[in-house]
Amino acid sequence: MIHKLTLLCNLAFSNRNGEHLEHFHSYQKMSENDSSDTIEVHTDQGLFIAFTPALISSYDEGTGKPDLSNPMKESEGFFIETSEGKTAMVDFSSEDDLVFMLGDGVNQYVNTKLNKDKHSLSKALRATPHAVKLQAHGKHLARVWYGLMVLPPTSAYSEADEMTYGEIRNLLTRTKNEDIPVGLGCSSTQMRALEGGDDCFEQGAVQCWHRCMLLEDYGLTFDMCTEENHAVKCVNPRDQVSTGENHGDFFPKCTDSVEEVTPYPTIPSYPQDPEVCTAEAFDEFKMQGEYMYNLNLTTDRTNADFYWTPNKDAGTIKGRLAFNGQFGYIAFGFLNLAEDARHKGMNGGHIIMATPGDPDLYSAKFGLDVSTGTHINEFMIDENGSSFRHWYTPVGESDATVTIDDNECFTSLEFEINKIYLTDIDVEGTNIMQWAANPVDRFAGYHSRNRAYFTVEWMTGKAFIGREEDFVVSDETVAVSDETEETDGGKEPEAPTETSGSSKLTTSIMGLAIAFLSLSHVMRF
Repeated sequence: MIHKLTLLCNLAFSNRNGEHLEHFHSYQKMSENDSSDTIEVHTDQGLFIAFTPALISSYDEGTGKPDLSNPMKESEGFFIETSEGKTAMVDFSSEDDLVFMLGDGVNQYVNTKLNKDKHSLSKALRATPHAVKLQAHGKHLARVWYGLMVLPPTSAYSEADEMTYGEIRNLLTRTKNEDIPVGLGCSSTQMRALEGGDDCFEQGAVQCWHRCMLLEDYGLTFDMCTEENHAVKCVNPRDQVSTGENHGDFFPKCTDSVEEVTPYPTIPSYPQDPEVCTAEAFDEFKMQGEYMYNLNLTTDRTNADFYWTPNKDAGTIKGRLAFNGQFGYIAFGFLNLAEDARHKGMNGGHIIMATPGDPDLYSAKFGLDVSTGTHINEFMIDENGSSFRHWYTPVGESDATVTIDDNECFTSLEFEINKIYLTDIDVEGTNIMQWAANPVDRFAGYHSRNRAYFTVEWMTGKAFIGREEDFVVSDETVAVSDETEETDGGKEPEAPTETSGSSKLTTSIMGLAIAFLSLSHVMRF
């Protein structure tokens, strides 16, 4: 293997303030022909992590022990994604740097508390997406690193998932892919398995997508694969083999494939040219057409706007979803409001989706055939399977249109509708909608961070990201036809009640996280 990761020690221990996980890592990269990231961009699941800058260490190839006669030096290649979406390498010093970096836990617990009070939104904490890119080096060298991750206490209660964090972490290895709560299986960040579980083999399972996937759920047994002279492996639809730690569409299969996982081929014009695809150019693109209202869907993870005009007499909505990204697909539609809907209503939703190829000819192995041209159809997202291969057959055609700017920087979906498939627009009331887009490839495999669900009161122009019970209120709706830009927000939700038998994270933990935000030079971006 080109990348060699030796996990020397993972020690978990608890105290009254939370669960701690110590990491001692050693990395090697010995091939100059590999351009992939050693660790892809992700945010950690914990509340925060404290770590010392990595060092390049020498060791004796004969004994396998460190060679202390050669002084260690700082390792480069630690990158973060700034709040503006840019990538920056961090310049550490090994002499006195101790780095604190917030994880996705602040989104799951701290920020939800701040979002109850719209005046506190500016104080929201930011988890830092980061990656490691190593340069090739000799076999006698290794990148060594130590970090201490702080997790929520095992008994702390997650209001979003209605279970304790201990129960959530156990799900990472003990639950089927489709049953993982949204905060885990469809997180705003890339999840990592933080705790081990029972041996997968003993469960009749294989390690796949950060957990033990039961073979019986896929009509397989170990004996069946052996009889076919195959092995049970975790693969994607392209029959590429995963170690079980990849995020995406993976499942157990009997195969003799040895091909390692590679990214989907990207759109030819990806990534955007920053000198051409400027913020000013997107502002000009997104304001095309005349609409009464606008909801800004932009976050620190994506850039989009939704415009609409209600027609009470006709019972229709004229709308435009403008996305700062290339055309891999773009979709807009209704959230499934059934109580048992998976992924908080994504599954089972009725949507309009534009694809740069005929969806009826879609192949999870080869993607969309762009030679068949742009198609816009209505779909019902499968109630159980989230991947496009489970629901690529349209339920009807759509009169919507797609606009792509001349430089292929931006995409928009325009429509005038009174319903999508079997769900009606409540013009005089409120609907909860969802949107998603893929600007990277044409496999319709993933939307990454380019998605959200949001609430719209069509006639009044009131709208916000999320639902009232989620406490995720953006208050970014403005009447674009008015001379003054008055902000109009949704109803302030009531405070949640305490859940008996479970503890909450202490104020001191949140205070520590806020203090670390100001202390760490990494978090200034």
